Order: sequence, then C-alpha cells, then structure tokens
Amino acid sequence: MRPVPLRATLAVPVLALALGAAPAWAQPHTAAISNVEAAGDGSDHPDDADLPADPAAQILADRIHHAFSTPDAALLLSLAKWDGVDEEVRERFSDFVTRLVEQDIQGVTLEPLGDEQATFEHRGRTYGKNGEPLGRVTIAFVVEPPTVSERLHWSYGVEDGATLILLDVPLSGSQ
Repeated sequence: MRPVPLRATLAVPVLALALGAAPAWAQPHTAAISNVEAAGDGSDHPDDADLPADPAAQILADRIHHAFSTPDAALLLSLAKWDGVDEEVRERFSDFVTRLVEQDIQGVTLEPLGDEQATFEHRGRTYGKNGEPLGRVTIAFVVEPPTVSERLHWSYGVEDGATLILLDVPLSGSQ
C-alpha cells in the first residue's frame, strides 16, 4: 500500500481536532522530560536533558515507535484515551491512524508540555484534553526530500496507572 502524503493528510483542520492536537501542534520542541523534580538551585542536576524520562511515558513512546515499525494501527489506537470521544471523532482518528502508521518515522521522543493552549474553539464549541496532560510525545516523520522532517505532537497523561495519548473532547457546558 502506498502511503498517503503526510503534508496533505495533516493539513486537514478537522483531523487536527481528531488528533487531539492544539492548533500549534506542528511547532518543534527539543527539551526532554525528567522524572526528577527541580529542587533548589538545581546544582545536583545541572542538565535535566541527561536524566532518564519517566519509565511509564517511555513505555508509551516505545509502543508508539513499535506501532510505526510494524505497522500496527490497532496498537496505536489502543494507546489513546477514548473517554468522552464521540463516534465521529473516533472514526476520523481511526482512519487517520490507519494511514499514518504507513509513514516512515525518524523517531519518537518525549518532551515537556509546550505552550499549547489548554482549550480551543471549533465551530462554536470549546474543546480540551480528556485528561491532565503531563507531557507530550513527538513523532518525527521522514518526508520528501529526506532531509526535511514533519513532527506530530500528542499530549499524554495517566489513567488508572497507564500512560495514554490524550484526545480533544467537547468540554461540558459547551454548545
């Protein structure tokens, strides 16, 4: 199966909603997530980028990487938190992921939360994440020409001890 061009796929605004992505999802960030709390002047840990990532979040990143290397859309879909996601968005996200896992990736990294908005408006409704974001996972894709990469960011959080990809859902009281 020939992969759908990534740039064309990610350009559809409705899919940004289905992806659980804030409008500025394509902005790259390079800092690493640390499971060590910052304390005092930080002299004990001068370079947090050298510290290991949270093990549960790293498992999520490893599973996402595996889903792309196999390619296994069902695995990638099983890593999402579906609470509050309506059937229409669920179908769009599923279709998107089925095409997405066919893309070649450079890698999957963990990053701190960027400056994304906690909520956004779409067609008169207010949307937000279906959990408390703890960080984000970034997937770097290989696109033409090979020296250019495209990045996709998903927020992640913990639900019942499992680290999952968070999706956008309508907030209560939103019309």
